[in-house]
Amino acid sequence: MSHQARVVGILKRIGAAARKRAGQNFMVDEGVLEKIGGLLPREEGLEALEIGSGLGFLTEQLESRFGRVWAVENDRKFLVYLNNRFAESPSVRVIGEDILDYAKEGLGEVSDRPAGVVCVGNIPYQISSPILDLLIAHRKRWRDVVMTVQRDFAARLAARPPGRNTGSLPIWMSLHARIDVICNLGPEVFFPRPKVESSVIRIHFFDEPLLEPEPLAAVRLAVRAAFSRRRKTISNALSGGMTGLDKPVWSGILSHCGIAENRRPETLRLEEWMALGRSFSEIKPSKIA
Repeated sequence: MSHQARVVGILKRIGAAARKRAGQNFMVDEGVLEKIGGLLPREEGLEALEIGSGLGFLTEQLESRFGRVWAVENDRKFLVYLNNRFAESPSVRVIGEDILDYAKEGLGEVSDRPAGVVCVGNIPYQISSPILDLLIAHRKRWRDVVMTVQRDFAARLAARPPGRNTGSLPIWMSLHARIDVICNLGPEVFFPRPKVESSVIRIHFFDEPLLEPEPLAAVRLAVRAAFSRRRKTISNALSGGMTGLDKPVWSGILSHCGIAENRRPETLRLEEWMALGRSFSEIKPSKIA
């Protein structure tokens, strides 16, 4: 029986349906599921955290590769099915929580795995950014991260500044990790078929961010302000997007960094954002709204 037929049968049996609002599209292509499983390292003691296990098709791949799989799922009907499906499995532990809430609570037992944890999941577009913040917050935990996300979102993440795809999130991620697009996936890989294409990405977190904590926090404030007004010049965008500093102060900061005031935010290289963060941090950005 194909995975698509299994999905239809399981949903009918448990009285559930894929929720469009929640971005529930089940990956049903066996070859793609095997490829994703094969991307993950296999080392003694290594364990896996799956975000949004759905009906457990990828969980089955992880079960055969890892001694422990933490399958996180928040949908109540799917949760009952997963608990029954993996009731006899010695390696799968089903976690019935929203992954964002689970992360705020410290990731439970997942937070204390000496060999590290691989993180994998098919992530709905509407929670992609919060998931990335989660991954960054717990970056020392991950041995590897492989995610399936919407294709245009993957392209933006993988594009290093400068460029048209540059924004606050790609710059923020570039300070913490390298992101590679492994492959693109058509709608036929999923059921129900989404209206968009997807990509499998791999996130390689650096041992440490590229900046110290204070300039790192300063860059985040600056890029958020700048790209909230991305059609303006960098000087006008920063002074208009952040209260507490007027334009002459920003002019001085930009001049100190060798950045012309009339440039647009998307033209700045990563190294220039880093220089701006260092200069900005010297005026105590924690006091800036």
